[in-house]
Amino acid sequence: MHANAPAAAIDYASLPTQAGFLRRRWNRILNFWFEPTPASGLGFYRFLFFLLIFAFHCTDDSRVWHNVPPAFYQPIWLFKQLHWKLLPSRELFVLETVWKIALFFACIGFFTRLSALVSFGLGLYTLGLANCWGKTGHGDAMIMLITCIFAIARSGDGWSIDALIRAARRRDTRPPDSVLSGEYTWPIRCGQLILSLVFFSAGCTKLARSGIAWVTSDNMAILLLQSHFSSAPLTRWGLYLSRYPLLCKIMAGGSLATELSFPLSLISKWARRIVVPACFMMQIGIGIFMGVYFTQFMVCYLFFVPWPKIGAWIRRRSQTAALADIFFDGTCGLCQGTVAIVRRLDLLSKVRYRDIAHEWPEVSKTFPMLDYQRCMEDMHLIDRRGQLYVGFDAYRYLARILPVGWIFLPILYLPGVRAIGIKVYGFIAARRSGIACAVPVKNT
Repeated sequence: MHANAPAAAIDYASLPTQAGFLRRRWNRILNFWFEPTPASGLGFYRFLFFLLIFAFHCTDDSRVWHNVPPAFYQPIWLFKQLHWKLLPSRELFVLETVWKIALFFACIGFFTRLSALVSFGLGLYTLGLANCWGKTGHGDAMIMLITCIFAIARSGDGWSIDALIRAARRRDTRPPDSVLSGEYTWPIRCGQLILSLVFFSAGCTKLARSGIAWVTSDNMAILLLQSHFSSAPLTRWGLYLSRYPLLCKIMAGGSLATELSFPLSLISKWARRIVVPACFMMQIGIGIFMGVYFTQFMVCYLFFVPWPKIGAWIRRRSQTAALADIFFDGTCGLCQGTVAIVRRLDLLSKVRYRDIAHEWPEVSKTFPMLDYQRCMEDMHLIDRRGQLYVGFDAYRYLARILPVGWIFLPILYLPGVRAIGIKVYGFIAARRSGIACAVPVKNT
């Protein structure tokens, strides 16, 4: 263009609209990956993920690979690069045991990041070894990638023992979901992305290897026949369906379309409601018709379930009057730490918290039977019937209304446990002024 040629006319009126459109698109992307959410959401995903992985593999024994002839050993790429070999039986048993312990610790959130890192490192060998004998699968690779994500992310900030310990140390008596952050969103989105890429790559591989003939040929009917004799499915339905070529082709086309469209679930709510359940039912059908089970995939589907919304719905449905009022010394660090833990275990919001040190005028009007000095000395609890519980009895009653406490109820009501509990509580209460409490207490 000549230097003196007039410049093309600029449509200034369209610039704000275009900039606004791009800004909205960008904000939508950021909101998808980093929408501020509470730590409890990511913590629950972590809890379920490691719980199911532990349940699936707790009875595994990798020493069975010593019974396979060495000629069948075909190391995968990772094993070749790191020069990993089949460990001796004793070392293999120890490694697998440590891996299972790490999975359990990551599930309950005890030393969460370290446990997840150990689960990832040892899982690379334990799960990778099963893929070194001529057959590999996508499922184990997905599990390892998601385990690595949980190890990197702040997945221990909710639904974990670590979170309870930190809350007690900081004496944080705020509601557990009062802090929102995008740190708790991107790991869940990564889990969804990984599953989407696996399905999409599977569909692309079918097209690259077989083309449209994967759908139009008798491939699906042959697969149903082969599976009936090689995998021993639960039913004979696959053998029956293989007699109808047109139906088999429709099934093949539907499965291919579902796999290729799975990434749409990342950007469309409607696709998430249709494609994800369709893939889930497809894999359930493969298990019924062909006897091939995708256990690892079943775990990864958890990332598409809106557990925080389900939890909020359950809380709304169970929302009734509080089952108990707790009265505690708000100037005592030990009491504040205890209340911080109870708040995080009170998943259904069944407890009201009364700070005696700062709210006594209001408390004394509502509960005239209480004595200020006694409440400052011991934890008090009043249930909705007006029954008063003090000290160890208050904690034992809490176990009846906190879901986590149900695990310990049988132990707490064993003969002799109450007498021991009262002595232990009295021992701690008598010394809390020297531990973290500024208010003098009685000598017991």
